Amino acid sequence: MKKQYFEAAVLTIFYLVFSWVAIAQFPSENSLMEVVLFPAKFCLAPFIEKDFSLEQLNMSFFGLYFLWSFNCVYLSVIKSTLKQLSWKTLSKL
Repeated sequence: MKKQYFEAAVLTIFYLVFSWVAIAQFPSENSLMEVVLFPAKFCLAPFIEKDFSLEQLNMSFFGLYFLWSFNCVYLSVIKSTLKQLSWKTLSKL
C-alpha cells in the first residue's frame, strides 16, 4: 500500500474524530462551521442519529471514501508544491 494512501487515511480519521468532538461540544449555527463540518456530519450521521439503516450506512461509507480520496489529492498537491518550491529555492542558490 502506498504511503500516501495511509497518510490520507490517518488524516481522514483525525478529521472525523475532531469533527465529532466539535459537533458534540459546539453545536453552532455558524455558516462557516456548517460548511467545514458537513462531510463529517454526512459520514457520522448513522452514529449521531442512531439510525443504522442500510441507506444511511451506504451513504456514510460513500462520504468516508470521498473524504479519503479528497485527502489523497490534497496531500499530493501539497507535496508537489513543496517539491517545486524547494527546487526553485535550491536552483537560485
